[in-house]
Amino acid sequence: MRARVTDSEPVSPWSAVDRMSTVTRFCAWCLEEFYLEAAGQQSTPVRTRAAFGLLAAGLGAGLMPGEHLTITGRSLATTERGIIVLSIAGIRPRAIPVLAAYAPLLHTLAARHPGEPLIGPTHNTDKNRLNHLLPSRL
Repeated sequence: MRARVTDSEPVSPWSAVDRMSTVTRFCAWCLEEFYLEAAGQQSTPVRTRAAFGLLAAGLGAGLMPGEHLTITGRSLATTERGIIVLSIAGIRPRAIPVLAAYAPLLHTLAARHPGEPLIGPTHNTDKNRLNHLLPSRL
C-alpha cells in the first residue's frame, strides 16, 4: 500500500478548547514551578524584588517595554467591580487589568514600596536601567 499525498488539512484529535486549556494549564504550571521559584532565589534582595516585579507586571498585566520602570505602588488600584488594574501614564495612558494570579504579588510589592518603582530604584540615566538596580530594602 502506498501513502497518498492530499491537499486536505490535517485533523487534530483534540478540539480547540482542549488544546487551549492544555496550553493554559502548562503555562500556569511553568509559572509556579519555575519562574516564581527562580525569582525567589535571586542572589540579592534587590534582584529578587526586580524579578518579582517584572513577572507580576509583565505576565500579569502584559506591560509594554519600559512601562515596568514607571509603575509604583500607587499605580495599583481596584475598580468598583473588584478588578485589580495598573494605571499607566506616559505616551499611552490607560488602566490595564491584572490577571488574578498575579494580583497578590503586585499588592505585596505595592504595600512595601508605595512611592517607588515596583522593580526597585534604578539609575535614570542608563540606556538599560535594569542593568543598574540600586540597593534598597526589599
